[in-house]
Amino acid sequence: MVEKIFITSLIVMFIWATMWEGMIFGFVQKWAEKHLLEVLHKPLYDCPICSCPWYGTALYWLIWGNTWQEWLIVIFAAAGLNTVFVKLFPEK
Repeated sequence: MVEKIFITSLIVMFIWATMWEGMIFGFVQKWAEKHLLEVLHKPLYDCPICSCPWYGTALYWLIWGNTWQEWLIVIFAAAGLNTVFVKLFPEK
């Protein structure tokens, strides 16, 4: 299960990084700021911790799809690992 946590965490971090300004999906941020409510910014592109339950859930069920108990553990642990990454390597 530990490998699932790391894989989920790293893929969510990758998705988050692709939406930075100047990256391949940087336009998502510009579009969302004009067209979506501010409450949707963090789960969509602004926060890898907040994005983990959304992107991580889709990844988990597409790749492994075992049980809801394992899904819950993987998503919470991956969000916790993303918290460690964000605190260790701050953007600013």
